Amino acid sequence: MLADVVDAGIYGVNVSVRTPDRNVEHFAAGVADAETRRPMAPNSYLRIASVTKLFTATAVLQLVIAGRLGLETPAAQFLPAEFTAALDGVSIRQLLNHTSGLSEPELLLFPSIRRGSLESVIHHAGRTLEPLALARLGLENPPLFPPGNQYWYSNTNYHLLGLVLESVTGRTAYDVIASEVLAPAGLASTYFPRGKPACPIHRVPDMTACTSWKIPPRKSPHTTCPSSIRQELWSPLPAT
Repeated sequence: MLADVVDAGIYGVNVSVRTPDRNVEHFAAGVADAETRRPMAPNSYLRIASVTKLFTATAVLQLVIAGRLGLETPAAQFLPAEFTAALDGVSIRQLLNHTSGLSEPELLLFPSIRRGSLESVIHHAGRTLEPLALARLGLENPPLFPPGNQYWYSNTNYHLLGLVLESVTGRTAYDVIASEVLAPAGLASTYFPRGKPACPIHRVPDMTACTSWKIPPRKSPHTTCPSSIRQELWSPLPAT
């Protein structure tokens, strides 16, 4: 299965499997550095991708506990005025639990995903976007349903929550998460790259997200990848 992922265009991947009897096995495939061809190892640093949502949600809920933010507060209250109309009726709670109805920016960023191809993802893997640009893309499409009516996982929710963190605290989302979540949890090997990424994007592109795509079948019938491709603002958190 890991070989299928590498064959589909991903540079490297690693997986740990824990069984009910608590045995753990670690697997890796591909390379950790596309230039030197250094092999991927089970303990190689990787971009943590959507797991960052857990850290973002924790930081937001800490503000709720401190009384600086309310779960039912309109999200637009903490975001640029240009987003007010698109966020009509959307609360902080709905951003957190993916019931806002907001759409995704990924299909605009990587149009080849629509036809099940990684071509545009690999071609634009080194591209970076500012927080506001990602949020604007996410709100460019009309909402999928009225806020609170359904559940739909959307990365736009957490792009916006990162901006909410910055608005409420006056600090960058990176600083808030690092000091209020990562440090207290003792996650010494989890961090945000500053300046030039510690794991250069041009060497190990960030290829993670949450719309579905299929890897071309090779020798395993299990070819559906549970995550897809994205350029995620709050995801540059390599972890062992």
